[in-house]
Order: sequence, then C-alpha cells, then structure tokens
Amino acid sequence: MGRKAQPVPRIYQSEVSARAIYFGAFNPGRQMRVGFPTVKANLANRIAPGLIDRCLAKSGYSGQLTEEPSDPNAPSRHRDALSAVAFAGLDVAARLLAKRLKV
Repeated sequence: MGRKAQPVPRIYQSEVSARAIYFGAFNPGRQMRVGFPTVKANLANRIAPGLIDRCLAKSGYSGQLTEEPSDPNAPSRHRDALSAVAFAGLDVAARLLAKRLKV
C-alpha cells in the first residue's frame, strides 16, 4: 500500500465484549448483534448492499493507514510476495484436482 499501518482502535469497552460473550455462552442462538453500529450496518446492508461494499472498498484500507510512507526495505514485502505466489499455486492445484474429480 506504500504507507505505514496504524493500529485499529478499540470499538467497545472490554466490559461490553465480556458481557456479550457471557450472554452468548449461556443463551441459545446462532447470532448475536452487539451495539448500535452493528444494527446500523445490518440495516444498511439489507437496503443497499452494493453501495455499502463500494464505500467500504474505498475507505476500508485507507482508514487503516497513516500518512507516513512505509519502509521500502521492510522484510515483510518479500514474504508477502512469496505467500501470494504460494497461495496462487495452491489455488491452481485445487482447481485442477476438482476438475479431475469433477466436483
């Protein structure tokens, strides 16, 4: 991305998360929504999912980066490229296997 990453701030206080985890452990249900931002996100996704996806695609990555340029000599860049090549190879192998097995 060319810029340094910034840490993601806490969204909830730890106590809110702990209460939600405790509630979920002792009450049946497949999903639990915690907090009003979750309700807003679910509602917006039902009304205009494509619009929400485009907005998040534009702001999702840039909101996690600082204005400082990243170090061009950082060792993680080479590791990321190697990982991408390895995953692409695994993807091709899985597709070939699925085609051969006619899944």
